[in-house]
Amino acid sequence: MNMLDYARDNGVPVWNPVKLLDFLRAKDEAAFTKIKWKGKNKLSFKIKSALNHGNKLSCMISYSFDAKKINEITIN
Repeated sequence: MNMLDYARDNGVPVWNPVKLLDFLRAKDEAAFTKIKWKGKNKLSFKIKSALNHGNKLSCMISYSFDAKKINEITIN
């Protein structure tokens, strides 16, 4: 079984080369600003990009950093 058959049979999305290139450009161009901790467990930041994306920007953050733990995530 090849990868594309496996993905299709299991409902795994596969990006075409153009969509992958758009994602990589967005990832490389995006910037984090206004990064700050408030209290013990509130991390805030902004992500901005000059590119017009078909997909929304997203990021991954760790659960803890420097003995601080994130217990809630909100958007906007």
